[in-house]
Amino acid sequence: MNGRRNSLPQGEVQPARNVSLPSVWGNLLVFGLLVSLVLGMFFWQLDRTRKSMQQSSRERATMVASIIEADLYNAELARQTIDDIVEANLRDNGRFVQYLDAIEPFSAEELTAFARQAGLAGITIVRHSGLRISGPASWLPGGEECGAADSGIHYLPESRLGYLELRPEQDNTTIDCLYIGLDAGPILDLHGQISLPSLLATLSALPGIRYVRLLRQGEGRPEESATVRLLEDHGQFTAEAAIAIRQGLLVVGLDAHRFHLRISGLKNQFLVFSFVLFFLGLFFAWLLHRFQQASLEQTRRFERMLASEHEAAALGRATGTIAHEIRNPLNTINMGLQRLQWEVDNLNEEQQGLIRAMQGAVQRTSAIVTELLRFTRPLEPVRQPVGLGSLVREVTCLHQGELEARHIDLSLDLRCSRSLQGDEHLLAELLENLVRNAIEAQPDGGFLHIDLQQQENSLLLSLSNGPCSPDQEEMEQMLEPYYTTKTRGTGLGLPFCRRVAEAHGGNLEIEVDRESRTFRVHVRLPLEPRGSKEQPGSGTPAGCQHDKTG
Repeated sequence: MNGRRNSLPQGEVQPARNVSLPSVWGNLLVFGLLVSLVLGMFFWQLDRTRKSMQQSSRERATMVASIIEADLYNAELARQTIDDIVEANLRDNGRFVQYLDAIEPFSAEELTAFARQAGLAGITIVRHSGLRISGPASWLPGGEECGAADSGIHYLPESRLGYLELRPEQDNTTIDCLYIGLDAGPILDLHGQISLPSLLATLSALPGIRYVRLLRQGEGRPEESATVRLLEDHGQFTAEAAIAIRQGLLVVGLDAHRFHLRISGLKNQFLVFSFVLFFLGLFFAWLLHRFQQASLEQTRRFERMLASEHEAAALGRATGTIAHEIRNPLNTINMGLQRLQWEVDNLNEEQQGLIRAMQGAVQRTSAIVTELLRFTRPLEPVRQPVGLGSLVREVTCLHQGELEARHIDLSLDLRCSRSLQGDEHLLAELLENLVRNAIEAQPDGGFLHIDLQQQENSLLLSLSNGPCSPDQEEMEQMLEPYYTTKTRGTGLGLPFCRRVAEAHGGNLEIEVDRESRTFRVHVRLPLEPRGSKEQPGSGTPAGCQHDKTG
């Protein structure tokens, strides 16, 4: 390689070799082999599915034919058995009637009573003289002549009767023939249930069977065939098989929708799989790229979070150390100033004023140190039922005089009386800071609206004040510790409020409506389960009056 490169003329650029071509052709070859394999598998599965459908349909049709033949045979046996039992019962009752009539001829009333007692539909006696006695009267439609009916029991579906004609077995009787009948409704219903049409209808209603028909010879249907036909009618696919049985040609139509779906699926699999093979490499390359980018972004996010936590921890330790070291000399200065006030008697008014101003400065510095220490310490709320509405009223009541002095209109809309599990002191400090910030942000007057409502499983406390319109840079830094626009302040008010909300499992958000110049703070706190009682002290504290809406 080096010798060939060095032998090139001066200034001539060696053509770059396209090392990707073998890989591309190799991939195309692999894809072609896979497509060929899929195509072969498709035709093999298509043929196998057709054969499986035909075999399954043939077996199911044969099973249906066997069921029909067995049921028809059993139905015939059941019908014959029932008829034999009924006929034997009627014959016994008929012989008994002949016996009693030989002793004393029956009247119509006596026949009616006997029929009712024996559970019969009726009895008719035809004597040699042609006299016909029936009980009850006209129970047997029509006037049958003796000997006209065939032997055995006869059924009348219209009147749902069954009757039997009996001839006397003795010659010394006045009876020519005897008709005895019973209510055959249940027997006729049973005959209908075990009949062939009922059986075919029952089988046709089974899942997977569209129809079952029994065709006699000469009804225009082909003879039995080993091939199962696939029929389509308005989107309905049916596999039809013909089986010859003793009663005729049984045609069974089976639901072939799943077979059609399988065939359609096989036809689409080749195209789909080829498409998948073509784009599979590109997709996995894109997916790998996305996964790498997501992993990299997650790593960066974790690093930023870890760095922020380390910075906050270091800042907290530094703040705690500095605040602790400052508090001791402050206490010493305060004690010295107190001793000056108590022990020195010849201080003039100017000196007294200077000492009071120094004491005020020490107290303010001590308050700042206390606030710094409190912010750096972890918050561990002592949870108990707290009525947030009553806390809002108490805090606003304490600031009512200052609100009126600064001409700030206060309105409350406390629509929820549910209590929550929280630390009452921390929540009171949160409300105190938010109300204090709203008052200090409006030195020339304005409004303060506090809204409390329930949203699903949380309480939403919103404080709106204005006119106020901080710029975007201030909005982004307001929740950062130690940022403040006040001449006096530590910049820990809103960050502390956010820590209190997060310590209770909630959050704090701020927003600004530029059109109405309204600044809003939203505090969302989780609500305890249903069944909590109404907030204690939900009424307005004595001596406080607020503008209320809603």
